[in-house]
Amino acid sequence: MASAFPSGEMAHVDAKGAVVETPSLLGGPAHSHKAPQPRSDLHLPGVRGREQPRPGDLSEEEVDERLDALIGGAVLPYEARDPPQDLDELRRRTDVEIDRDFEPFPHVVSACGVTFISERRVDRNFLDAVTKVTAEMFADAAGIDVDRQLHVMRQCYCYRATCYILYGDHPDTDVTPTKFTRATNSVCDCIGYGVAHRQPMEVLEHVLHHVTDVGMHYEFPEWRLSEGSQLHVVMRRAIDDKGIYNVERYKDYGSWRVRVELQEFAWWLIATYWDLLEELGHRGGPDDDEWKLLTREELEDTLPDAIELCKATVDKVLVAPDRQSLMYFKQFEGAVPSPVAITFESNGTRQTVKFNYQPLGFEYRRSRMWQWCPARRSRLVKVSKVEAHEQAATKGVKSGAVIRQINGQDVTGIGQFRKLLSDALAAFPEANRD
Repeated sequence: MASAFPSGEMAHVDAKGAVVETPSLLGGPAHSHKAPQPRSDLHLPGVRGREQPRPGDLSEEEVDERLDALIGGAVLPYEARDPPQDLDELRRRTDVEIDRDFEPFPHVVSACGVTFISERRVDRNFLDAVTKVTAEMFADAAGIDVDRQLHVMRQCYCYRATCYILYGDHPDTDVTPTKFTRATNSVCDCIGYGVAHRQPMEVLEHVLHHVTDVGMHYEFPEWRLSEGSQLHVVMRRAIDDKGIYNVERYKDYGSWRVRVELQEFAWWLIATYWDLLEELGHRGGPDDDEWKLLTREELEDTLPDAIELCKATVDKVLVAPDRQSLMYFKQFEGAVPSPVAITFESNGTRQTVKFNYQPLGFEYRRSRMWQWCPARRSRLVKVSKVEAHEQAATKGVKSGAVIRQINGQDVTGIGQFRKLLSDALAAFPEANRD
């Protein structure tokens, strides 16, 4: 899934994404698995670096300047924190910590240089499993160039690769990181928790987006997020010559387009190279409109240059995670109920807001004003109070707004609205207040 922030906030591709000379590709040995680094509760250097600003430290103009400097609208063009003296410390997985600077994603874990920030309602076992899979990808396995692998993790850490985790699927929520979070971290995409299908690959895809966009981009010239890199050359061959990668859906991404196309191509490439697509039921195959291949054998036959690229780079630093670790995520599929969509009207303008948990954060009452409903008159239902910092306030609901619809059904009176709302919230979870 491509990163999808509001189009009005698209950033300029910074010149620091320029291509450097690409060395010749060399074959690499196949690797075998070793057990991943055992879990450690040792606290790594803080999520914020020594000079990392906090919300409120930067003016709006300074935040916008940093957004404009991001490579492809996502990747920091400078190191934002110092690495630990012993890079092996980056292999360790951290327990959940609370960092309110990342609101509305205050739950924070990390592994192998990648930081994961999540909404409160995401199951902590899910967060633990995300760091486990990440650690398995960076296992010290046979054939791995350990020094190069550690430096990929270092790049992820120093350039603050930060993946946010939504409670629910991306189309069902309007929760996104703040401009400040995006301006001070390399936020490339998000994981949806509790999606209806393909939860294992939902996780793996978006972990890999941050590893390739940040770690591989800065460690391997072949993986630069810019035109002319080896990754870009192979991608264009997949698009123009082989017709196996369709990028039509990214045509409106403006200055983000090259980065997003390379990000998605890198994911498809590695997942196919690791032979995971067919087994785990992700998109792909003859009926798919983005990626046409399912197996490594098909990749070898169709795009041999991609195989050589992976042997020369991926095999040196990454390992396919354990299948059981990926399948563990199946239990979370469908864990999030469908959002409740409520349409409000203020000053003649309607706004539909998707609520994902309780409390919704507003109170309502019957207005003194009347409205005409089928065969009768009824009084309008209006928002009487919006609780500060609660869900409704963060989504822009205003006191005094008229409630027009709930889940697409017109509101005809307060009794009917109360019944519709009660039915819709029957399966909704309460907010975690940590």
